[in-house]
Amino acid sequence: MIKKRNSILCTLVFLLSSGFFSSSMAQTGASIPFFEIDTLHIPRIDVDGYGSLRVSLLLLDESTLTFSVSDAVAADQSLTPGATLDLSTTVLDIPLVKVDTNFYAVKMQLLPGDQFQITVADDATLPGQTAYQEQCQTCHGDVGLGGSGGTVITDCSNCGGQDVLSTYINNMMPLGNVANCVDECANEVADYILTVF
Repeated sequence: MIKKRNSILCTLVFLLSSGFFSSSMAQTGASIPFFEIDTLHIPRIDVDGYGSLRVSLLLLDESTLTFSVSDAVAADQSLTPGATLDLSTTVLDIPLVKVDTNFYAVKMQLLPGDQFQITVADDATLPGQTAYQEQCQTCHGDVGLGGSGGTVITDCSNCGGQDVLSTYINNMMPLGNVANCVDECANEVADYILTVF
């Protein structure tokens, strides 16, 4: 256990303190970790007592859900941390991971050889997700590409930012029943749309 911790600790300390990675290499944009093709991308992970990294974990074995670190660079400090690594327990905690249009709360255990294995993967729901599914999905579709109404909301003119979209939803949506999603509902649905689409 100590050897395992020392190996990853040495790697992380080197990456965090080396100055080899310039800030121009840091990722900008959303801070929610996401899985794409065969890689789990974590835009910002905080390591207790050491700092922040942008990490990519490559899926090694789908049957055992084991991953290896394929990339680790200094993280953009303006991003909200999407995960934490507790060096005392060697558990990587990712409260929210996006996989297609689904979200999961994931915990991973550090294994010998600097590999991580998923030990917990529970369904997670974003604020605004249920309201979107109940009040918006019929017209806008589950991924914003249009439902029965054919109204696409990906790259929409009303989605310029959280305030603009929230105000638009508050005053205009859902069509025919505007009072169904106002104030907190409008804010949460706007956040959900901007996060997912």
